[in-house]
Amino acid sequence: MLKKKKTLMRLSISLLIYFSFLYLSKNYSERFVVSDLPGFIVLFFFVIGFSVSVKFIIDKFFKIKI
Repeated sequence: MLKKKKTLMRLSISLLIYFSFLYLSKNYSERFVVSDLPGFIVLFFFVIGFSVSVKFIIDKFFKIKI
């Protein structure tokens, strides 16, 4: 039971991060350059959220440990 709660919590957090920064990235979609600090920060967290989501999917459904 604890493992299911941990898995559900991990999935919820990763999806929350991914979709929140996906929403925020729409505001900065025309300005993604490294010198633009807000755009760079949003892109950075978008990549982190996406990588956490992909890692969860690989761990959960393909049983491959990275």
